[in-house]
Amino acid sequence: MSPNIAQSSSVVRHFVPLIATRESAFRLLVNISTGSFWGKSVAKRPTRPGPSRRRHSGFNLIELMIVIAIAAIGLSLALPSFTDAMARNRIASTTNEFIASVMYARSEALQRNTVTGLCASADKAACTGTWSQGWIVWADIDRDGVLGADEVLRQGTVSEKDSFTSAATNAIEFGPRGLPEVGVPADGAPFVLEPDDCDEGKPMRRVITISAIGQVRTGRTDGDLLCE
Repeated sequence: MSPNIAQSSSVVRHFVPLIATRESAFRLLVNISTGSFWGKSVAKRPTRPGPSRRRHSGFNLIELMIVIAIAAIGLSLALPSFTDAMARNRIASTTNEFIASVMYARSEALQRNTVTGLCASADKAACTGTWSQGWIVWADIDRDGVLGADEVLRQGTVSEKDSFTSAATNAIEFGPRGLPEVGVPADGAPFVLEPDDCDEGKPMRRVITISAIGQVRTGRTDGDLLCE
């Protein structure tokens, strides 16, 4: 006898008393159909997972407004300091350029054994204009006392944001021995360089003085450095 037939016979013998009623027969059919009678359970069909909802990270409108406000406050605090630093660097650069031009004009007078000069120039070709418009270094190469186009040795510029003045002179000449011959009084020729919008008391002012023997120095006292 096969195992299946034997198993079925045992089921029939076991449940014959229960089949006497309709309810018992129904429960028997349910148990057999679900496999609980055989000690087995019908595996549940796996369900297909639905689409997952991902949370997107980012700024909302309120957070964005807070970030913009903080950035604006920080910028308003840092901008004045940055502007002052830029102005100081610009003044220092122009000061160094002018001092280098004076020393260059003096050295060329010694080297060429002729008259050289430094003068304010608006067009960078002739001695016309103010110091705030720039300057040129020249040498009287042909010794005719007239500035020619080929006698301009160097040009200097001043920012439109700065003021460069001298109450003493608009031109300085050095003789063949390197000493000032024109434009430098006995007590020296002071030049004042400062930003146009320099507030009173800010240390952005430079006073450059050319002595009667051609030496150049910059102011070191508060009176020389503080804007008025």
